Amino acid sequence: MLGLLYNISIVFIKLLLLKDGVAIPFYLQLNLYFKPILTNQIFRTMVLKSKLFFPLLFLIVSIAVSCTKDEGEDEISGCTDPLSYNYNPDAVSDNGSCEYYYGGRDKGQIDVGSTIDLNNEYNIYIDNEYIGRSIYFFPNGLSCGNPNAVGRVFTAGSHLIRAEGNGGTEIREGFVVLDPQECLVVLLENVPVIGNNKGNVKFWVNQDYGCGAITVNLNGVGSSAISGYYFSGNPDCIIDGVGGNFNDLTPGNYNYTASCQGYNWSGSVTITQNSCFKMQLTL
Repeated sequence: MLGLLYNISIVFIKLLLLKDGVAIPFYLQLNLYFKPILTNQIFRTMVLKSKLFFPLLFLIVSIAVSCTKDEGEDEISGCTDPLSYNYNPDAVSDNGSCEYYYGGRDKGQIDVGSTIDLNNEYNIYIDNEYIGRSIYFFPNGLSCGNPNAVGRVFTAGSHLIRAEGNGGTEIREGFVVLDPQECLVVLLENVPVIGNNKGNVKFWVNQDYGCGAITVNLNGVGSSAISGYYFSGNPDCIIDGVGGNFNDLTPGNYNYTASCQGYNWSGSVTITQNSCFKMQLTL
């Protein structure tokens, strides 16, 4: 009877394991452990006297079913890439089902705009390629995907943003880093101003000539009074309170005159884009 129990149990378990796709080594391992027990003469006698035939059969089958169930539960497949929008955190094997926004895993989107009125319209270039013209500002905030922003899809990495105002009146430029599957909003007010295609001139002296303030007249622009001097080094075109500054000039040639009590100067200066021309008045 016990021999029959053993043979029936093993055949049933073998079929069950093969049906559920469990590896054969598990069956061989089960056979290795149970065969010596079921074929032992003392164990046979104990089972027959205690009427344990059917409970033992039920126990063996239950173990087999439980093992095949556990083995099947471990084989969850799906998308294992966290960057994918259909990522399955429970998947243990990738089945090639991952899908991505922006047309690919290493892609993202850059949108450019402003949340304040910069009193300008800008031609937007990304990596020296014209993308579009920014004509709106968004006082309530700019979210990615806004159809009135200027942008498009790019490969993840570092990108050069350049914004040119009307007629080149202002130039903003800077680098941004786009991560894979990111939609990056770039605000123009945060992009540094590097130039405005205008030029500047600074009239200056390196000593006190004892003639009072020197009035400088720049033809077609206006006048400025020099009230101090620089005894060490050349000044730049920053407005520092000493005077002699003419900023944001259209490039070209300008005639000037300057005078103080007892002294006069005249001549011309040439203004170039995004430059500072330093004109020293000497005796």
